[in-house]
Amino acid sequence: MEGPALCTGSGSSSARSADYQYNLGVLYSELGKSEQAVTYYRKALRLRPEYYQARRNLGVELAKQGKLRQASEILGRILEHEPENFNLLKNLSIIMLETRQFSQAEDLMRRALKIRPQSPAVLTYLGIALYEQGEFGESREYLIQAISQNPNNPLAKQYIYKARQGERSAK
Repeated sequence: MEGPALCTGSGSSSARSADYQYNLGVLYSELGKSEQAVTYYRKALRLRPEYYQARRNLGVELAKQGKLRQASEILGRILEHEPENFNLLKNLSIIMLETRQFSQAEDLMRRALKIRPQSPAVLTYLGIALYEQGEFGESREYLIQAISQNPNNPLAKQYIYKARQGERSAK
């Protein structure tokens, strides 16, 4: 029997606490059991609706499951309360990229770069968002910055090549 299954009895008062439910969600997430993690994050939120950490983790788990619309709604609401949260900005911008909302992704990534200007991941994703909007020159600039921060960045290298091709065909 797995660890979490041993402590899910509903009779104890600790089993009804939001922190207990949240911690089970974290444990299931770490075990790669996203469905169970979502269940426990939702239970934590029923017990304590203002539990932002549980709400944030719920959004991340939903994104892992490919439920991007739900994830973006949840994370977007949290962003209203935590507008300077770098990881939240980055995660939400990735969801926007995946749902082809490139302008929104660009806005979120620019905000994230104000917090961490040298983030290779955000530089890469911003370059991709710009590429997808046809801004090939600016895209290439951000992708070059990303590679200068992480020379082994295959995604940035791939999109630099695409941006160069896009610039050539636009001429």
